Amino acid sequence: MLAGSTYFTVAVSVERYIAVCWPLQSKSLLTLEMSRKISWGVWLLSILLQIPTLLEIILQGKRGLYYDYQCSFGISSKNNKTIIRITLALNEALFLLIIPTISIFILNVLILRGVKINTIFI
Repeated sequence: MLAGSTYFTVAVSVERYIAVCWPLQSKSLLTLEMSRKISWGVWLLSILLQIPTLLEIILQGKRGLYYDYQCSFGISSKNNKTIIRITLALNEALFLLIIPTISIFILNVLILRGVKINTIFI
């Protein structure tokens, strides 16, 4: 699942941000129990983001000499199929590309600012 690896990367960026910008509080914030909760949350989010993709496919079998299976959308209208495909593409672009990329970018900028501020005081 692509969403899992994408959001695990965001979780690592959040962990880096906490470790760099709040070094004294990071020991109490970044515990094994918190890591487990975040891991379960990322897996759950990944599964939830894949549900629309799973619902779009219907497996139809025809009985004959050999089983012949066809995968198709569950909506009969051609216009609805196009709308659903566009919606799913926008959903994947938003939740698997745009939001994680912007989150990682913002966290890295905050980390750089934190490092810059900390090196001024050294």
